[in-house]
Amino acid sequence: MGMFDRIFVKCPNCKEILEFQSKGGECMLDKFTEKNVPWNVILPVDGEVVKCPKCSKNIKLKIENLPRRPKIKLHVTKEKESYSGEITLD
Repeated sequence: MGMFDRIFVKCPNCKEILEFQSKGGECMLDKFTEKNVPWNVILPVDGEVVKCPKCSKNIKLKIENLPRRPKIKLHVTKEKESYSGEITLD
């Protein structure tokens, strides 16, 4: 049996607590709500659907307001570094 984290949200129709399971993140059987779930846990369940046990509606989790793309800056340096393909982000 694999481990996962659980995300609890309220059904928009009847307010029943729904559970989504995520294999993103560390998968330490942590419990989250929409107020404290980290991006690496919530992103893998974007678009998943669960059936509400109370009202029987299919509820789709859709992430909105995704963070902006990271801005990457590359700098030429005089330091002697091995060519490992490593990039430092500012």
